[in-house]
Amino acid sequence: MRLKFLVHIALQFVLGNIVTAHVHLHWYPTHPAFDPAIYEEALDPELCREQLRFITNNNAVLRLKFLEAGMRLPKGLTEFNNIDMGYYDQCIDIHEPIDDSVIEGKFCMIEGPVSRDVADYMNWSDFDPTFYNNETLERLNEIEGLKSKLAAIAIGADVSRTLPILPALNLPTFRMALCVPKTCTTQEGLSGLLFNLTMLGFRYREEFCRFKGDKPWAPADYVAIAIFSFIGLLTILSTGYDLHHTFFLKKDPQETSPLLKSFSVYTNGKRLTSFSYNPNNLNSVDGIRAISMFWIVVGHTYLLLPHTINVRYVYFEWILSLNSLWITAAPYTVDTFFFLSGLLVVYTTAGKLSGSKLIRNIHLFYLNRLLRMFPLLAAIVLLQASLFHHIADGPFWQWNAWNTNNCRTYWWSTLLYVQNFLNPADQCINHTWYLAIDMHCYLVCPLFLYWVLNGNKKHAWISLAAGLLIALTIGTTYSFIHQFQGWSIAPVREGGSDEFQHLYYFNTLTRASPFFVGMIFGYLMNIWKGRKPNIPRYVTALLWICSGILVFGLIYVTHLMKLEGWDYWIVDDLVNSFARSAWAAVVGWVIFACQHGLSGPINWFLCLDFWKMPSRISYAMYLYHFHLQFILTGTARAPIFFSDGVAIYHFFSQVLMTYGISFFLTLILDSPFSILFKVLLGSGAKKPKKEIPDKE
Repeated sequence: MRLKFLVHIALQFVLGNIVTAHVHLHWYPTHPAFDPAIYEEALDPELCREQLRFITNNNAVLRLKFLEAGMRLPKGLTEFNNIDMGYYDQCIDIHEPIDDSVIEGKFCMIEGPVSRDVADYMNWSDFDPTFYNNETLERLNEIEGLKSKLAAIAIGADVSRTLPILPALNLPTFRMALCVPKTCTTQEGLSGLLFNLTMLGFRYREEFCRFKGDKPWAPADYVAIAIFSFIGLLTILSTGYDLHHTFFLKKDPQETSPLLKSFSVYTNGKRLTSFSYNPNNLNSVDGIRAISMFWIVVGHTYLLLPHTINVRYVYFEWILSLNSLWITAAPYTVDTFFFLSGLLVVYTTAGKLSGSKLIRNIHLFYLNRLLRMFPLLAAIVLLQASLFHHIADGPFWQWNAWNTNNCRTYWWSTLLYVQNFLNPADQCINHTWYLAIDMHCYLVCPLFLYWVLNGNKKHAWISLAAGLLIALTIGTTYSFIHQFQGWSIAPVREGGSDEFQHLYYFNTLTRASPFFVGMIFGYLMNIWKGRKPNIPRYVTALLWICSGILVFGLIYVTHLMKLEGWDYWIVDDLVNSFARSAWAAVVGWVIFACQHGLSGPINWFLCLDFWKMPSRISYAMYLYHFHLQFILTGTARAPIFFSDGVAIYHFFSQVLMTYGISFFLTLILDSPFSILFKVLLGSGAKKPKKEIPDKE
């Protein structure tokens, strides 16, 4: 008993202080997206009183504009919607010259309870705070807790720190828009345009204020303009050189300089849109990668929809129903990508390198990986730190500004792939925690890959099994010690979703096992390359049935874990420890079966040409789709009525925009730099492959 206790203490110390070594840096940007000094400098109490007198005494239409732009009862009160977004554009567009000054509008969002007296004065005759009984208030608190969970999933932020709430009150809390003159505080504007509401006991907290010209330019903006202008110039010159030699001088493409045409849209476009057939390629991977990418995009679409009117339906009916299961189970797709990364790192190197050659060229092994990922990642970091902040605007642009501040402060941690440990709550490019974990796995994989490449099967299997066993042992021990909730969306528990996100979901050692499962299948696929395994039909059928049952169980248990009353810690711990590896194993079986003719129409479907282009640009789609969704959500002017149809409509519009942008950025950034790096590293430009016609 004493030994067990000592082992428990030792493991808790090691895993608690090494594995969870999150520094949680909370630095402030030197050049914030919204400079607080701008709002303070605009305040002028004397000029405010003068402008308010003019508005109330001389310009009824102007006063109506101010009142109409804000301070309205939110729509959907009985559906628990507590947000009114006002009329943002009308407010900030107010520009009324008077004698010696100009009256400009300032849009603010305030939060506070609404009493019966305030409702009567505002002529909200249909407002009845009594329908919020104790049970309803508890449900409202649950909704706020679930909103925080979803926000933590979306942005990885500690919402309670970024958006503090009022202390517990006896009345429901509303968030309402308010439009006041730029020179006034919200209290001065309320008192001047309406009435001194504080006399009625109206307490509120000012969340933020906005007006025109409140986005100061920062050094990152000028750097972005200079760099992207230079890349644009290179693209024009390189394309011109390529077209001139190809169409005017009629030269053979092999006679032109690969370096000078590395940024050519013409050559890179042909290469990007050309697909060749090779029987040794894992063609089903294209379908799996593309479908997984679309699943991620649709999951984030649901997560980042604008504010909804029918809140009660979303959080107490839809999200707890089986209808939402395909969305709430979407995080498994990340494990699919971890698996594919491990699979391909073995499959593409086994048979081409020896263990000793890998060690001699380990610097190139790492450098190729870093350079392959760098251009598109660096581009989105720079774009989010600069131009994305200026591209649009809206009444809830705060999250986009928050992303900009993070990239201006923590850009280096993203490019060094340490953001999931140093600043998990303030990540620049929120979803790149996946890239950090993937890079960490890639850094350690040569320890096991060395034995695989030596050609000794026994050593290879021992090495790969050891890697998976180490990952599972550490992850399982860690999960059982901390007893995390089993899924991102689960009943509110002590510690909240931030602990789950930062200490488990973003943690390399708890998420590494699918990568090692992928390495095992990569070696298995390499052994059977060009050969068909002699597996009886009944065994194949049994494997497919077991895989289907396992997938159904893994997905269905996520539905059970989000229901009220779920409190089965042992199941949560088992899911956190083994579910992701089991998911990866099923994906591995699907690829193995497709490659060796054991999958029937599934292989045909996954190998369709339709999937090849989304698969080829999936890295760009992953990087850029999320912040495109942030921008689109930030521009929303009013709450929407949620339904699956509305969400799917948003998905199709967003995935098409993501597809176009990703193709363009792959064409002008990823492809050119890929060729450029090959030329500079001495491997030269890749010669075009002769296409082998598809077998009938």
